[in-house]
Amino acid sequence: MQQRSGVVHKSIMRAGSVIIMPAGNACLWEGSAPANIRLRLPLQLFTETVEELDISPNNFELLNAFNAHDLLIENLSRILLSELNRPSHPAQALISNAATCALAAHLVRSYNVKAPEQPSVAGSIKSHALASVLSYIEEHAESSITLDELAHIANVSRFHFSRLFKADIGFSPMAYVEQVRIRKAQELIRDGKYSLAQIATIVGFADQSHFTRRFRLHTGCTPAVFARENGPRRLPH
Repeated sequence: MQQRSGVVHKSIMRAGSVIIMPAGNACLWEGSAPANIRLRLPLQLFTETVEELDISPNNFELLNAFNAHDLLIENLSRILLSELNRPSHPAQALISNAATCALAAHLVRSYNVKAPEQPSVAGSIKSHALASVLSYIEEHAESSITLDELAHIANVSRFHFSRLFKADIGFSPMAYVEQVRIRKAQELIRDGKYSLAQIATIVGFADQSHFTRRFRLHTGCTPAVFARENGPRRLPH
């Protein structure tokens, strides 16, 4: 049994049951429930999501749901739980952040008590902002560039940036970053001052094997073959 906002709800909790409780609601619980996942999303995340989706803050109120069934919420929760149980890895924060943002966006879209609005989305990134993004990628291609960084430079919301960038450039932001890295690697191979292992690190790849796989995907040959055909006769080892 649950009681919130003057409403009493009695039901049997089963696997897949979803309870959504907006902040500020006093609640009363009685009974037992199976093992469950409890997620707390900060109010600031909802504020940012509503803003980025161009919905008026006065036109959003999260539904007080006692026993919903939502496969997307269930799957996103499992992704977050899975990441918490895995060994620490640089990708963990990126995956968790993406799943959390997706969950907030889904809640705003699907569990809004008030009438939904049609978000207004700009058709392209302003030319000077796009130039700044491309320049930043060129100068920092060897670093760990994030979508948040690029969206901030473009002065476009993270939710819209990837789509707008692809519409303007023809590639996703991360695909473009990788293209820049491969082009820089080709230039370094032609120059002949560094070994292939050193070049992999210089242009921002985690290791030489990953560099080799991505290089072959973009150019149709391995770095070693490219070096034999385009680099100096003797490449450093």
